[in-house]
Amino acid sequence: MLCPACNEKMVILELEDVEIDYCVHCGGVWLDGGELEMISRRAAGEAAVGLVPGGKRGRRRCPRCRKRMRVTHFEGSTVEVDACPRGDGVWFDRGELEAVLRESGAGGTAEVVRGFFGRMFGGAEESGRDGEQVSRQGAEEVAR
Repeated sequence: MLCPACNEKMVILELEDVEIDYCVHCGGVWLDGGELEMISRRAAGEAAVGLVPGGKRGRRRCPRCRKRMRVTHFEGSTVEVDACPRGDGVWFDRGELEAVLRESGAGGTAEVVRGFFGRMFGGAEESGRDGEQVSRQGAEEVAR
């Protein structure tokens, strides 16, 4: 899949049966519809903040269906994100996911998602169990 921001090939990282599309070039993250909710429910039993429907037409295209995404935001946040109008997913530029969670006051969800990505990018050598975690360095090597 190509990154909607820089048009480079993204890598798929998987942890706990959740696949995250990550761009090693710009640091953006694509979450398919329902993945943010899946991450937060699995670890904390709470729902993630909701995406405000509508929004203005953006210039970026959904990497799944190629339709122009809508520029919108999550409830309680002013951070603009790109969302597929069909619900295929949401694009977060580098730092936007954490900012959305921080601004929206989704404290428990923010910690869960931060922990999830920390485990994903923490590196297998830190866990002592090969294959459980995918390091950012490993993702960059896959992308080359």
